[in-house]
Amino acid sequence: MGAIRQKRVNKTYYNADADIGTKPNGNAVTGVRVEYVNDGETLDINLSDFNENIKAGAALYGISYMISSDYDEALARLERLQEGHWASEVGKSGPRTGNIVEAVRRAKSAAGQDFDAEAFKSRLVAMEDSERSTLVNSVLAIVEVQKEFNKIEREQLEARQAKRSALEASPNVSLAQL
Repeated sequence: MGAIRQKRVNKTYYNADADIGTKPNGNAVTGVRVEYVNDGETLDINLSDFNENIKAGAALYGISYMISSDYDEALARLERLQEGHWASEVGKSGPRTGNIVEAVRRAKSAAGQDFDAEAFKSRLVAMEDSERSTLVNSVLAIVEVQKEFNKIEREQLEARQAKRSALEASPNVSLAQL
């Protein structure tokens, strides 16, 4: 039995100006060069060679393939694509914009501050990926602190309720014993 030959394919996306890279990145892509390393052959696939129905079908097939098999992750990635941001790695698209807006709304509300959700969402969507990532990480840190704060408050409430229940169950217990 012969050795199994591993197929190797290299892809380079491009537009009229230059090669873009090994993954589309949201820039205007007009084609892809597919190199079949084992066969020494190359295919150039240009969008201009296809009619609009084929382009639409291929685009939807590609989007449905890339958004993930996990529903929440698929929603997050689809939202990023609809916002005009290329989500290049599965699971790396980050929290949904709506979730970030809601987290900020809750934090602002807890602090007694006004919040314009639509204005914030517009600002968030318009940000460069690196700026958005920094902001999202800050919001996530605030959310974690708020969760910890809520947990402490819940534990303190439960402790007070337990003491109250113990006092009610044992009317002979003095206040000094608590």
